[in-house]
Amino acid sequence: MRSFGSLRSAAGWLGRRSAVLLLVVTAAGLAAGGVAWLAGAGAVADGCWLVSAGFGLVYALWSAADSLRRGRLGVDVIALLALAGAVAVRELLAAAVISVMLASGRALEAWAALRARHDLSALLDRAPRTARRGPRAADRASLPGSRRRRRAARCRRAGRPAPCGVG
Repeated sequence: MRSFGSLRSAAGWLGRRSAVLLLVVTAAGLAAGGVAWLAGAGAVADGCWLVSAGFGLVYALWSAADSLRRGRLGVDVIALLALAGAVAVRELLAAAVISVMLASGRALEAWAALRARHDLSALLDRAPRTARRGPRAADRASLPGSRRRRRAARCRRAGRPAPCGVG
């Protein structure tokens, strides 16, 4: 039996990679359905496309519920309606394509958020921890970080990177 800690780490791993996994599963279902259709197995193709659409429907439903819980109505509801409508009228290829589009958008958003987090962390790492104030030698005392933030605009030395929010 696995310990609770290992289950938490597995859930964390899955949560960080869920966008990519969703994209892989939906794209694989779309591709497998295409191969089956080309081989003349229409029922197998429909099954593959239905599985891909099912994953897209589950994600779209979860995303729409999350949007509604936050009090805003977004494109997730449109995607949910499009997926449900395509499945209802048995346009399973269209539903699978919508699922792949939805999953690829989520994967791109996750990648952009990761990139932004990385860039902001790198920017904060470059920010100086102390600052000098005053042009005279007597005023060149180092300020701790908390005092420096309040006076960042006038404490910055020429040619040094500015902290976030300081013009």
